[in-house]
Amino acid sequence: MVADVQNDPKYSVEDRAAWAKFGVRAAVVAALAKDGRLVAEFGVHSTTAREWTESEIALVQEAAERTWAAAERARSEAALRESEDKYRSLFD
Repeated sequence: MVADVQNDPKYSVEDRAAWAKFGVRAAVVAALAKDGRLVAEFGVHSTTAREWTESEIALVQEAAERTWAAAERARSEAALRESEDKYRSLFD
């Protein structure tokens, strides 16, 4: 989480320029780990400096988890359809 990238000493001049190029002044990122490995990051950016609240951070994390779950569900459903199509073709 960063409240104000332009005034945060962790960021170099180059980093600040890169963030500014895309109009990002503040950001919060939810990292998703599954089975002990990083699988995705879900980020929210703000064009103005801001202090992120705990509830906003929790909301970003929840959105990340739900997005991952929806993507997993879609992958599983596609695999099931493919399997059913393959099985059906054996009998056609």
